[in-house]
Amino acid sequence: MKYVAIVLILVAGFTFSCASVVTKGRPVTKTQMDQLAVGETKVEKLTQILGEPDKKETVKPGEEKYTYTYYRLNPHIFRKDEVQEQRLEVTVVNGVVTKYNLQGDEVIDLGKKE
Repeated sequence: MKYVAIVLILVAGFTFSCASVVTKGRPVTKTQMDQLAVGETKVEKLTQILGEPDKKETVKPGEEKYTYTYYRLNPHIFRKDEVQEQRLEVTVVNGVVTKYNLQGDEVIDLGKKE
């Protein structure tokens, strides 16, 4: 009976510790942010750099807001879940980037070794 309890505890531990990671979107990298230039970057270049936005809305005639989101959840049973979030809002007026705002976790540098 003692061995059955130990086996059940081990099986439960492995089962719950192997929860799947949930990811939505792609993170914005430092390289991508460095390519955005207010007043210069055209909407075609923006979508070439970052891809199609998760959300595109017309603010007023000639002005659009592009929203890019990234969310990653790495659940853990015996410690706090790891969560990464980013939200990049880009304002485009007459086809040119006029401002952008990145909220959430820091810009990810994929070339950096830790």
